[in-house]
Amino acid sequence: MTGFWLVSYIVLWLLVIAGGLIIIALAREVEALHKYVEFLLPYLSKTVSDSSVRGEQESERDDAIKTSI
Repeated sequence: MTGFWLVSYIVLWLLVIAGGLIIIALAREVEALHKYVEFLLPYLSKTVSDSSVRGEQESERDDAIKTSI
C-alpha cells in the first residue's frame, strides 16, 4: 500500500470504530430513557381508580350541561 491508501484505510477504520462507539452510546441512552419512562408509567397511565373518578367527573359535566340547556 502506498502512503495515501494506507492513510485512507486507517482513517476509514477509525471512522468505523467511532461509529460503533456512537451506536453503543446511543443504545445506552435509549436504555436509560426506557427505564425512566418505565418509572413514570404509573403516573402516565390510567388505572382502575382513575377511570371511576373520570366517570364521576363525566357525570358531573353531563349534569352541568343538562342544567344549562
